[in-house]
Amino acid sequence: MTEPVVLSDGTLLFTYYQFRTPTSQSDALKPLYVMRSTTGGQTFAPPERAIEFGWSAWSHLARDFVYAYALPVVAADTSPASPFRDRVYVVWDDASVGTSDVWLSWSGDGGRTWADRVRINDNARSDTRGPPDYRMTPVVTVNGSGVVGVAWYDRRDDPSRRCWH
Repeated sequence: MTEPVVLSDGTLLFTYYQFRTPTSQSDALKPLYVMRSTTGGQTFAPPERAIEFGWSAWSHLARDFVYAYALPVVAADTSPASPFRDRVYVVWDDASVGTSDVWLSWSGDGGRTWADRVRINDNARSDTRGPPDYRMTPVVTVNGSGVVGVAWYDRRDDPSRRCWH
């Protein structure tokens, strides 16, 4: 389960995903689901598939990351002054294609449909022959003007790839 968000009309969006083990190769892509309640959590509509995301550890280090993985993080823009009011954002880190990147997608209709994912980290992709430059544990927030802020850990400033920034 990830964190629930509440839209300006009181609609509760509850997001979750299912997996066997967080870094299992058989679970390389996991769907994120959205359940919606307009009754204050008394009842929920059936789950709707939102996005698919990959696992956050490089495959050659999966054993080291069995208990250290990141969930997608969800935030909603509920500011009355925002031009993007009730837009829902989700960020996640993903290493399922052999590189480690941070991704963002958004929904303008309360989580029913989602924009194509966008890679948001601006550092060069890691060279798999050298020390990995993981991008991990992203978070997202939205201010009162609708500006989206995303932060995450990466190792871009350390050539040995040992220290996080």
